[in-house]
Amino acid sequence: MKNTRVTFAGIGISITYPKEITKLISLVFRDFQHHDKCRDLKFIEITRSSNSDSYLISCLDSSPDIEADWSSLIESLASCVRERLLGALKSEMLLSAAALATGDLVVLFPGLRGAGKSMLASSMV
Repeated sequence: MKNTRVTFAGIGISITYPKEITKLISLVFRDFQHHDKCRDLKFIEITRSSNSDSYLISCLDSSPDIEADWSSLIESLASCVRERLLGALKSEMLLSAAALATGDLVVLFPGLRGAGKSMLASSMV
């Protein structure tokens, strides 16, 4: 078993997983920061289920375990992580955007990473 700890918006997630899914874990968490500083820590454990064709995702809280085969492992893991993050951030809001301000007016350009928000905003300055 391997372990990695990632953070997102100050929330830490510690994931313990079988060695054979290391590349999948790296892919899922490639955009997360990898360090130990966080204000809250959530634990997720992934193990092979007794049926060796599937994995068991345990969120180590009151949530039920999730059983997933290889084809649904990324989606199931992402869902588990999303629930942990949203639960911890319930009083906060995250927004990916570029902004321009002039006087009392602020304009936001929301969008996905790499969509060109900053390029658009900088072209208007």
